[in-house]
Amino acid sequence: MYPDQEDDMDDFQCLCAFRGLLMLLHIEHLKDAAWTEVTFRILNQMNEIFTYEKKAKMILTQFLVNMNKEQFTQYLGFAQSILCYQIIQGDKGTQGEIDMELLEEVVRLMHWFHVANDLRAEKLDPKDFHNNEINNSVDLTAQMQDWSDYVLEALSKDEPVEYPIDEEFNLCAFNWILNTHSKS
Repeated sequence: MYPDQEDDMDDFQCLCAFRGLLMLLHIEHLKDAAWTEVTFRILNQMNEIFTYEKKAKMILTQFLVNMNKEQFTQYLGFAQSILCYQIIQGDKGTQGEIDMELLEEVVRLMHWFHVANDLRAEKLDPKDFHNNEINNSVDLTAQMQDWSDYVLEALSKDEPVEYPIDEEFNLCAFNWILNTHSKS
């Protein structure tokens, strides 16, 4: 691969990730449970690029930081609604088994909003990131135990307690989505 081709590939991946983001944020029927598989694939590919491609991550962060507060709130609300409509209601449109893979991808998308919010001049209230459906429907017992084990191991090695975003998914690493009651 020639040096220019590598830059072109990075630019192409950035464009693909942003196309996916804009599709999710502007195509209403992607919230519908019938579109779960398509939504999952878009989120998965997009999160993969934003996690591992430095340039894409930087551009996404700047995009979200510079967005006006109204649009930022609207986009975050759309991500929240994906959790409510698809994950919590399940494939059949009735409350039942939670699609944990899709939940992971949506929470990872919301992570980028949370990171950008910390850098914004007009920050949203931290409570805007809480998700009542997750707080009321997801059993966090096993994840809290795993998180506790991770923290104890890190502390015993004098390592910082930073749960890597690209490791095995644990909702406790995204504590901004949980309300006080869920954390206790």
